[in-house]
Amino acid sequence: MCLVSMNPSSESAWRLSAKKEFPIISARRGLVVPHRTWNRFLQCFVRALKASHVRLKSILLSSARSYLFNELVSNRIAEKRFAKVEQGEWLNLQGTASVFVSTEEDAQRMVELDVHPTAPMWGKGVDKWRDKAPDQIAWEDQILEPFELFRDGLERFGLEYQRRPIRTKINELNWSFGPSETVGNQVCELEFTLQRGQFATSVLRELFNGIE
Repeated sequence: MCLVSMNPSSESAWRLSAKKEFPIISARRGLVVPHRTWNRFLQCFVRALKASHVRLKSILLSSARSYLFNELVSNRIAEKRFAKVEQGEWLNLQGTASVFVSTEEDAQRMVELDVHPTAPMWGKGVDKWRDKAPDQIAWEDQILEPFELFRDGLERFGLEYQRRPIRTKINELNWSFGPSETVGNQVCELEFTLQRGQFATSVLRELFNGIE
């Protein structure tokens, strides 16, 4: 992957060298709804779910699910708990779909990027997750309280509650700055590998956010 007209500044180089983990923002059909139109959007959401258009329902349900996930990720980052583990919360094992409840021993594994915090992809069945991590689920319930309509809709249409990691480890990250013989400008050439369900655009946003 080549990025044209990059300025090979020391800040760029530092970020490329230092970045080993990134927040996961669920980009699949994500929602961006201005606050002033929120109530109108909720009304449209309810009407659309009652419609018979299967494709439209699928898009709306997926968007609502992504919105709730992103809301929890954003709040965790704001509370400076993005890369911290608390005892008794659901974690994900790096590179797998396995989730488990954390113990004291997992703090070092978090630093080593062997395990990751998680957030829910909302659906029915939250109670069985709540029993093993009541404090974490209670915090998530508090954050998502304004979005009860989304949660009820996702449960009513049969989506299953799942937990996904909120950060991702970047593997085999290599980079170089230099002139390009084909485009006649400075380029930044990146190489990295991602796991299934992760997006290169999210990685690029985090790498170069704020760099001119």
